[in-house]
Amino acid sequence: MKQYVIIGNSAAGIAAVEAIRKADKESKITVVSDEDYSSYCRCLISYYLAGDIKEEKIFYRADSFYKENNIELLLNRKATRVDPKKNRVVLADKSQLGYDYLLIATGASSKFPELKGIKKEGVFGFRTLKDAKDIAGLLPVVKSACVLGGGLIGLKAAYALKKRNIDVKVIIKSRQVLSQVLDSEAAQLVQKKLEENGIEVILGQDAAEIISDEGEI
Repeated sequence: MKQYVIIGNSAAGIAAVEAIRKADKESKITVVSDEDYSSYCRCLISYYLAGDIKEEKIFYRADSFYKENNIELLLNRKATRVDPKKNRVVLADKSQLGYDYLLIATGASSKFPELKGIKKEGVFGFRTLKDAKDIAGLLPVVKSACVLGGGLIGLKAAYALKKRNIDVKVIIKSRQVLSQVLDSEAAQLVQKKLEENGIEVILGQDAAEIISDEGEI
């Protein structure tokens, strides 16, 4: 009997679980996630933040999925190192998982710019359900927000915040929105639509420092 370890509990990890179980009903599968939630669709967190969908709609596998497929699910456990010579995954609590097959399916994570003040309270990434919940928790006491970056995630965050009646500025280092996927003509159309919906777009600028009276987190 083989031991499969999958680091990551989102779409790729769950697809791997289902593919393995089609071919192998008996071997042990352990799924490791540094989040507190069972599998959910990260693409929907902006709609959750906007209030368009309820939290339960963001999950795409029931909690029973893991038991039904004989999966050991380790939530809130972070993998910190892989030792391929010994076929071991080392977790943050120093415990280890042996494996015959290992899949790293963690996806992307927020990349914070090297800015003074970047660790201040009220500064968030926008990749996880926890990010969305933390931002939502501040909405009752804030009136405005800045989004750094004009890629798809930044614009979806801006949409969500504006939907919650927050004044939003999007600060973009490049000369257009969605610079990695659109030409200038298409980008102008997107920018116009954003501005028509009350989102201020600032092009060709970059943040130099985040100033706040709040402490660091």
